[in-house]
Amino acid sequence: MMITRRNKALSFVVATSLFAFACSTPPSELGIDEDNPDNPDGIVPQATCSSKQRVYTGLGGVNLTSSRAEAPIGQERARLKPFDVLVDDYRRLTNLTPSVLTESGPTFGAPAARWYTEPKPEAVALYQAYRVGFEACLELTSKDAKYAVAPTAADATLECTTLQRKYWNRTPNPEEIQACADVAVLQSLEETKAGAGKVATEPRRRWAYACASVLASPNFLTF
Repeated sequence: MMITRRNKALSFVVATSLFAFACSTPPSELGIDEDNPDNPDGIVPQATCSSKQRVYTGLGGVNLTSSRAEAPIGQERARLKPFDVLVDDYRRLTNLTPSVLTESGPTFGAPAARWYTEPKPEAVALYQAYRVGFEACLELTSKDAKYAVAPTAADATLECTTLQRKYWNRTPNPEEIQACADVAVLQSLEETKAGAGKVATEPRRRWAYACASVLASPNFLTF
């Protein structure tokens, strides 16, 4: 697969983040009511958001919360981090502030002062995330001699596992490790340079592409 300097390797990034907003409890998640003789089965459903939420009444006695939609509990996950959180995470984890990041506030939905807006998962934001990650990773790979050697399957597997643990704050599964390793070993073999056409990708850039795929993953961009 060919990669251009404009980071068309964004196709490596999994952009299938669905953001839902949660609240109720599915029937399978139940509590046990052992002390209630009127309940012979001893099973009662746990409280839902509807039963626990505060009710607000408007003019004419209208319940202003009656239209609140409920979804199975646990779906309010993988929400995009606000821009200021992303900036802090890039600095904390890479010890760098990529120049692309300083101009990316509007792309990531940075709100005006004393305001808050929910960031939205958009293609432009994911593309910009890859640009930011790639710039940071190029800087990181330029400082360590191990990145001067073209990645092998074994080396890429080890390095991807390390990077994913660091940037995602959890242990990656085999499929996630393999996806990252494939970027380093297979999908970054060539890139297109202006005026030169297809050329072999330098080892440090191949490592940087794999590193950027980790930083541009929903596992880093969301919480």
